Amino acid sequence: MYPYVDFWGFQVSGYALAGLAGLAAAGLYVGFTNRGRKAGFLYAQDIVHITCLAVVGAVVGAKLLHVLTVLPVIIGNWELLMRPENDGMLLNLLASGFVFYGGAIGGVAAVYWYCRHYRVPFKSVLGLMAPAIPLFHAFGRVGCFLGGCCWGIPVSWGIRFTNSIGAPNGVPMLPVQLIEAGCNLLLFALTAWLSRKMVRKWLVMPVYIVCYSVLRFTLEFFRGDAGRGVWLLSTSQWISLALFAGTVVLYFTRWRKQPVEPQFNTPGWPPPKGKTPRSPAAPGTAHKA
Repeated sequence: MYPYVDFWGFQVSGYALAGLAGLAAAGLYVGFTNRGRKAGFLYAQDIVHITCLAVVGAVVGAKLLHVLTVLPVIIGNWELLMRPENDGMLLNLLASGFVFYGGAIGGVAAVYWYCRHYRVPFKSVLGLMAPAIPLFHAFGRVGCFLGGCCWGIPVSWGIRFTNSIGAPNGVPMLPVQLIEAGCNLLLFALTAWLSRKMVRKWLVMPVYIVCYSVLRFTLEFFRGDAGRGVWLLSTSQWISLALFAGTVVLYFTRWRKQPVEPQFNTPGWPPPKGKTPRSPAAPGTAHKA
């Protein structure tokens, strides 16, 4: 639809603008929720550091998983890609996309490293930030729609792309990107509500994983872009199955039996409302022993 948008005289990727809007929305949610202490409380410095690391981890993870998904295509067409007349095709293929699951795994891994290194309670971070993932993802799927990627199957009543750089132009297709965006907003509302109501707030993350894995597994059947997997299922469907099964097994074997833990292991934390938190250490090391 709008792969590029004129912004103050510059052409900016519609996908990038949607992603930045999603990052801003997720950041505002975390900031206001943290300030109101509705789902835990973190030092402001930790929120900034965790957000930056999560973005870096998400970009790296999303790109790595994308490279893995296109690797069979590269290997099968290596001679074609190496021809002089196809100069730049390999680079374009590697740089052409991101995979959400890779980004989610990479972002969570980066956050886990930070929490382990600086003694920030990882479960508290999960409870506070889990709803931000579907909120950001909703904007990301709108970006997919603007750019014309991740398109749906052809349907007679579908939306026709006219300026797409990926999807076939002029063919009515199911707007699966917008459907997933709407479902992500509903998932955000559910997880945000649960993060305020549940005692063990970190369990909001398993709820999100189970719900999204079912959603993504189903929507993959309505995707119209070229084959992206093996053995009758797409890569994302296999990951969805693994995440769903692993989360359910871990919940019934370990997580359900775990006692309720305090939100933070720092004595006297969080401080009373109206009081400025005082950290005995420099930012980023406040939780270190």
